[in-house]
Amino acid sequence: MNACNVKEMLKNFYEDPCFFVDFHNVGRGIIGDGGGDKNQSYIKSTKALNCWRIIGDELQKVEDTNHGILYDTETYILQWKFEYVADGTTHEDTLFYYWKGKNASKGHSPLPPEIEDKNPAVERICQWSEPALFFHMFSKRLIVFNGTHDKFNPNLKRLFMVRGELPSEIHLYEVPCSKESLRSRGIFLLLNTSENMVYYWFGAAVPSEHQQIGSKIKLNTRNEHWANYGTVEVKDGYDDLFLKLLGDQTSSYVRFSSSADFSPRLFYFSSITGNFLAIEVEYPLRSKRHKAAFPFLQSHLYTADQPALFLLDNGKEIWLWEGWKTSESSTELFEIELQLAKETASNYAKEKGHNLSIPVKHVLSGLEPLEFVNIFPYWNKRNDIAEVQLKNKH
Repeated sequence: MNACNVKEMLKNFYEDPCFFVDFHNVGRGIIGDGGGDKNQSYIKSTKALNCWRIIGDELQKVEDTNHGILYDTETYILQWKFEYVADGTTHEDTLFYYWKGKNASKGHSPLPPEIEDKNPAVERICQWSEPALFFHMFSKRLIVFNGTHDKFNPNLKRLFMVRGELPSEIHLYEVPCSKESLRSRGIFLLLNTSENMVYYWFGAAVPSEHQQIGSKIKLNTRNEHWANYGTVEVKDGYDDLFLKLLGDQTSSYVRFSSSADFSPRLFYFSSITGNFLAIEVEYPLRSKRHKAAFPFLQSHLYTADQPALFLLDNGKEIWLWEGWKTSESSTELFEIELQLAKETASNYAKEKGHNLSIPVKHVLSGLEPLEFVNIFPYWNKRNDIAEVQLKNKH
């Protein structure tokens, strides 16, 4: 096997998302900015939205006033009736989504009896990996809270990460209310109920186009507790009061000094075909013309067959991530793959940098430094994997 062709890797083959409804490609659902040409099919309007929370083997109807409010330990079924335009004609259709929060148990996923008999197609999606079209069904901004709906405390301080590259796709995910959750390329919203205030925190390295989007974000005020809150904008580096409100001063994040107008790219190395290949990982909200601050997740790395190898292009640096060895691992084959991955990473950095020196950094799973962790929107420390890696070292 040979190292990968880095010239081919460096070509950006990214296309805007495709989503087909009755053989019509509605893309990300919009026309114009990131949505394709004037002849593309697109979503015209929402006719109806129904939402059910899955509780055990039962379905619990979610009130219309709470549409767009989900919880990360729960699963939902959403029925979306909408109009779309294709070939100059307006059509109607219905989509079903089975949405699973990142901390939800697998559980059972029944459909309402009156719907199940029709055997509809159901799109199964997970939090953080939703297609662009998903966010068009909500009349107000989607907010995902931590916890469960029946134990929700409206009086707690809450920190949200702002996600999405286009205004129509902006959504909020709650993250732990800690300094460790901050990212210098991100925008965050702190809901402080004791002061009746909402703080918008802009990282120092937020892509320039995201700064404009961030200034237009409004908290979904369906909850009467937040309807009349005041707002304050805070900048990274000028945020002492904001950091004190988070309460956790022992943790940290990597603070960059200038904006980073690029989209990271991630490649998975595989030799399953007999050739050593670099397969690019796609981001469901990708856009040809817009930057993505956090397109990839820790799960992309950790759910791959181990020991896995990934190349992460983070603009001015290249990371080679090495997974952990298992009892079924072929040590001899993996050592060959690892050497090819190192060669590919080195060639990639040279080809990309031309006359500039781009560093290549090798990182082991479970032992990732903060600089690497902060490339991802959230990260759960895996002490079990760290122990495996430390044992393998000895």
